[in-house]
Amino acid sequence: MYLQGNVWRKSAQKIIAFLNRLPDLDSKKLVVAFSGGMDSLFLLLALVDLQRKYGYEILPVHINHRLLPEDNLYADLANLATLKLKIPCLIVESTLPVGKNNLEKKMRDERYRLLRKIKKDHSADYIVVAHHANDQTETIFANLIRGCGVNGLRGMRGINGDIIRPLLKISKDDIRQAVLATKFSYYEDRLNYDTQGRRNKIRRDLIPFIERRTGADLTEVFLTLGENMTDLASFIAEEKNKIRKSIGLTGDRNIGYSFSRIKFTGLTVFWRREIIRDIFSSISGRIPSQKDILKIDFWLEKGQLSELGFKNTLWKRSRDKKITVFGLSHS
Repeated sequence: MYLQGNVWRKSAQKIIAFLNRLPDLDSKKLVVAFSGGMDSLFLLLALVDLQRKYGYEILPVHINHRLLPEDNLYADLANLATLKLKIPCLIVESTLPVGKNNLEKKMRDERYRLLRKIKKDHSADYIVVAHHANDQTETIFANLIRGCGVNGLRGMRGINGDIIRPLLKISKDDIRQAVLATKFSYYEDRLNYDTQGRRNKIRRDLIPFIERRTGADLTEVFLTLGENMTDLASFIAEEKNKIRKSIGLTGDRNIGYSFSRIKFTGLTVFWRREIIRDIFSSISGRIPSQKDILKIDFWLEKGQLSELGFKNTLWKRSRDKKITVFGLSHS
């Protein structure tokens, strides 16, 4: 056992409860995103310690973005850790020039692209990532600032298709204590200390400020909020499927959407806004603000013009009171 102590035993029970939700793990291969940082090191050690219980196969993968002078050192650290574990580590160099604008998002997108390619090439079943409870807090906080709906308040999903996140109920403090008790080396990514990005400002400034002023543990608060919103989102999704059928909503982001205006305007305000949010998000790829939703809703109910071009979406009303929605590139 590489992880020991009371903190690990408490964390292990949370990870076990998560892994028990996945069927037939003894026949699965897990691609583990392994940066060599503290969080992914804890994840890898935890999966190795629990491997005998479940019988899965582990493939650690380190993505070298080659952007910072120390990136090669991070790759060496990742390789040293897996050598100590007697597990081969696949080190992949990114060849995509990501530029400086929105760097964190571009690097994340590139990592997932490469991890999915590796998963396919190695006939693996899941990609395992090390997002933890504090990451979940930051995600929900960031979504809240953007004016999200219920789905945004859920935060990251523990199981999202082929992406699994076993650490979402484990705090950064518990991860730190467990890792510091081992003899493994790790690195601290200096991009985490960049004060320019919104995410880092939330992590370094906003959350500590609110916790100091209120005495609240926002990690616990947002963890509970995310779980409550997950339950609510499940209920809403079931009801929304009925609503979509009732207004004749068909289509997808590629071919556009269509639905009955008369039946739509007969819905309650909540369901009208949910439908607008879903269509707009699907086509534009971003979450609409409440102001955006209100503008579209007003046009659908009272607009005199037969078309509304709005932020890369085009909404059309036909003579038979049917609404069609496209991305502007499809119109």
